[in-house]
Amino acid sequence: MQAIGCENISVHEDDDSSRIPALVFKRFHVDPNEPLVGVLARFLAIETVLPDLFPMYIKGLTQTFNGITDHEIEYFHIHSELDPDHQADLLQVIARNIHSDADLETVKHNYQLIFEQIVAMFDYMLLELDQQPWQSDKQLASVG
Repeated sequence: MQAIGCENISVHEDDDSSRIPALVFKRFHVDPNEPLVGVLARFLAIETVLPDLFPMYIKGLTQTFNGITDHEIEYFHIHSELDPDHQADLLQVIARNIHSDADLETVKHNYQLIFEQIVAMFDYMLLELDQQPWQSDKQLASVG
């Protein structure tokens, strides 16, 4: 992380992404009273989508931060390889915790919500690069 100027690696570090609606998925909150399957579905959406997007992300990092090495971005390569296993594990846990049609709807809703938020993040990034966004602007719902 030092290669991109990040001195502190912490889930509590405020990177100001919460101030940009298109980056809301990065820091979703978990309400202790919400159904477990909803939280798991949000993680599943992330584990499903990001491995295919990491190659573009890695390319962007190498173009943005001159001199960044493969060793310094190794996390993204490794994480991409592990995500299929994470997906399978999450699907098994979700399946064990679906007990009703309402649970299944919760899974669908939370998965779709994070998927739309990830698309919005990439739209934002493309607009910042003066490129055409993937979708039109629409209000994103927040989770938790």
